[in-house]
Amino acid sequence: MLFTNHALTGMVIAQAVGNPVAVAPLAFASHLVLDAFPHFGFKGASFTDKRWLALATVDCLVGSAVTLAVVWQRPEQAAALLTGVFFAVLPDLLFLSAIFLKRPINNAFTLFHTRIQWGESPPGGLVELAWAAAMAWLLLK
Repeated sequence: MLFTNHALTGMVIAQAVGNPVAVAPLAFASHLVLDAFPHFGFKGASFTDKRWLALATVDCLVGSAVTLAVVWQRPEQAAALLTGVFFAVLPDLLFLSAIFLKRPINNAFTLFHTRIQWGESPPGGLVELAWAAAMAWLLLK
């Protein structure tokens, strides 16, 4: 899934649970569940692929803007919301060294995380859109 969808999911979990300590493991687990669903991606693309980098940049900007907007509107929930977002995107943040330092990551967790993402493809964008709409609706409720 894209950063924005992970962030939205983390915020929905935070909204439902409230306690940042309880939110953290649930948001982290949500990342792995979402990545097991078909989602948008470029099959076989590496982190250095220009299409992937462009998509990741725009997605991170959109997800960050949405997160800031929600936190701005709900400052009393800021701790839980930011915890939800951080832990919901954390598994992907572990790939930053591979992107910026150009060092492959070959530990058990990242290999598992890579293997569960069987459904990355352009048509997976429909799943992404449906999920984003559902999470936005729940967040606005």
